[in-house]
Order: sequence, then C-alpha cells, then structure tokens
Amino acid sequence: MAIMVAKEDQRTFDLQILKKQLVNESVVKLKVVSDSMVPLIKIGDLIEVQKIADLKELKHFDIIVFDQAGRLNVHFLTKIDHTHQQYITQCLKFRGENDYPLKPDQIIGLVKNKNLSLWQKMKVLLVK
Repeated sequence: MAIMVAKEDQRTFDLQILKKQLVNESVVKLKVVSDSMVPLIKIGDLIEVQKIADLKELKHFDIIVFDQAGRLNVHFLTKIDHTHQQYITQCLKFRGENDYPLKPDQIIGLVKNKNLSLWQKMKVLLVK
C-alpha cells in the first residue's frame, strides 16, 4: 500500500507543477492522505519535501516522494542500485514487502522533516 500526498490546501496535485515548485523553492509542504507510513507519518501530517540534487546522495532508509502511475507516494528506501538505476522502497505498514523498483525519473524529492528511528530501522532489518 502506498501513501498519497496532496498539496497542503487541496486534495489533488499536478505532478509537473510540483516538480517546478521543487526547482524554484527549497522546500514544498505536502499533506498526507494515507496511512502506509504509520506510525511515523500519519494522515493529516505535513511533510517537507526537498528536491534531490544528485540521486547518488540517497541513502538506505531515506524517505522519498515518488510518482507511481500518476499517484504520489512516500516510502523509505531499502535498496539502492545506482549502476542499474533502480531504487526499491518499502512502507512501514506492511513490513517485509518491497515495492516495485523505481527508475530515477519517478523520484520526486526527499522528505526532510521525518526520519526512521533506530528502532524502526532495526525492525526492518530483522524482518528481512
């Protein structure tokens, strides 16, 4: 299950406008409308999304916003393969289940105001 986000003041978004905002603004705030990252990110929470300058800066457990079939999602990275340009994410709600591989053009930005705790990271590692 994915987490959808919408612009703070509306329930819909335009992906191209969001990408332009990330170029022009240092941080874009989005409102969460799904629960796949509970308990870390709850419905109604505001997340701060920042453009990623270089995908090679991404690290395991970074929380990213990505486009999956025209729907914004927020999950954390579990596998990073820069050579084949594939990035695998996972949500907190269904531990142990990886999402589909993402390509670089699907990655929208990095969530700056939410991080997995050490305990959450350990639980993810123990399930694998």
